[in-house]
Amino acid sequence: MLPTGLVLVAASMLVAPSLLIEVGGQIPDPGATALIRTVAAVLLSVFTTRVATLVMFSTASLGRQTGALPTWLIVVTFVVGVIEFASVTIAEPTLYLFPAWIALVSVVLLVRRPGDGVDAPAAIRP
Repeated sequence: MLPTGLVLVAASMLVAPSLLIEVGGQIPDPGATALIRTVAAVLLSVFTTRVATLVMFSTASLGRQTGALPTWLIVVTFVVGVIEFASVTIAEPTLYLFPAWIALVSVVLLVRRPGDGVDAPAAIRP
């Protein structure tokens, strides 16, 4: 998944100066270290949340079209997605929205039985 990849790239960038000291035995340039931290912060706060929003909107749209997700979860997904997309600062509570949403969708899909209040789309009905 793309958000996971962005998180791993940002984490790798944050650990790079420490590895340079530990493995290379060199002290990194302070300007380069500041640039690396800034790029990692931008990746974590801006790009990762935007890609997570795309995943949420895509899942909600597919869930609506196929009838795999209940209507209330689709509405919650779009509301949380808009909040996540509109967030322009590094606010700690918004960092937990995507993982909490993944947990919610997973639990709903695990405990839901076929036909539990979820209507099949008109194209699938017999």
